[in-house]
Amino acid sequence: MNTHSFTAVTPPARFDGVPWTTVSVEESALAAGPFTLVATLAVEVDATPDTPNPVNITVTTATLASGFFRFRFADIVGNTSPYSSPVASPALSPSLPVRPTAQAVADLCGAYTRQAITGGYPPPGGEPQAGRELGEFTASTSPTLNQVEGFITAAVDEVRGRVGIGELPEDVWDLARTTALYHAAAAVQAMRAPAGTDDSDGLYAAFISNYRASLIELIQQARPRVLPGMY
Repeated sequence: MNTHSFTAVTPPARFDGVPWTTVSVEESALAAGPFTLVATLAVEVDATPDTPNPVNITVTTATLASGFFRFRFADIVGNTSPYSSPVASPALSPSLPVRPTAQAVADLCGAYTRQAITGGYPPPGGEPQAGRELGEFTASTSPTLNQVEGFITAAVDEVRGRVGIGELPEDVWDLARTTALYHAAAAVQAMRAPAGTDDSDGLYAAFISNYRASLIELIQQARPRVLPGMY
């Protein structure tokens, strides 16, 4: 068995005065699943479920040494919350504090969160399901959630390598996360619209410009002196 800890996991707010009492933890080797239940844990009863307090979660019964995890809260009578977005285990991402989420990438690249078109049109008067913008990456979007997680991993590795000082100091984590976010968003844009990578007015150019500017600032803040040619 393997142990993983997750800090400051915020339960969904609820406005009926009933608190969450347990959280189910599920694991998967891939961000898009399939997920398997590995633990159901008690959580501290929150006196203000409409403004929920973050909770720390430690699971000691995970079968994966590294992977993705999602959480689902339940109350005393068994009512459940929606699943959380998958999060990478610390073992999968030692740079977790500077790792942007797939949702953050989706917020920048919403046009590429459309559900894949796999069939015909709906009956007259029905709402089309295929092709609608989901606002998040899933197994049925292009790129898929797993592909985006791969872009994020590559972006974090790129940023850390460019700075070149090993572990980044805590006071630049936010800037490093933003820098990696723009890198990952550019990768999504390049995958979906490769012909637009030479468009000086396009999204790809904007993401790359923001990435480079953020990287320069990050290097200046994280290192005592900037070396020529680092970017």
